[in-house]
Amino acid sequence: MLRRMRVRSRKATRHWFAGLVVCAIAVNAMQFGAIEDAARHNYRALYRYETYDLFDIAIARDLAARRNVGPYVYFGRLFPGSVVTYPTSGVDIWFDFAPSMRTFGRASELRRVDYDPTALVRVPDLGAYRTPASAFAPRSGVVTTVLDERVGYYASAPSAREFIVVTPDGPPQREGHIAFVDVALLDAQTRTTLGMP
Repeated sequence: MLRRMRVRSRKATRHWFAGLVVCAIAVNAMQFGAIEDAARHNYRALYRYETYDLFDIAIARDLAARRNVGPYVYFGRLFPGSVVTYPTSGVDIWFDFAPSMRTFGRASELRRVDYDPTALVRVPDLGAYRTPASAFAPRSGVVTTVLDERVGYYASAPSAREFIVVTPDGPPQREGHIAFVDVALLDAQTRTTLGMP
């Protein structure tokens, strides 16, 4: 008799436990929709982004990605396979310049030359050749504003696919401006200084 009571007690406990688990699952399932509606996108369990490109998602959602990865990624998309000449110092930001240009910037060749990236070219004089961020960034608003402040792509039409890097405001650090200038826009004296034909 005692055994029967223990068996029934165990069965009852199992049934109660299973019932509680089913109830908890049902309550969570009902609350899930409300939680999803009230949560910010990055706290949601399921979120559909407007693109499948991880770089576009990161740049659209994260300021650090916009400032530190965006300049290289968009250079690579606009001018893949380009030759890039950069100074021996004064261009590193969060990432090392050369590996970033090879991976994100898709440069075919990197040349390191000793020149002053702050004084070699007057960037304001090239304003007519600048590609605005709205022409390549996935979203407008804060994304294009930050990218316009952070990077400038100055290219002739058609581009020579050979660029120099200048930093008119000094070393870019976290927020300074980086300019990629098409060699075709340089005067003969500047090209000679860089050892270009």
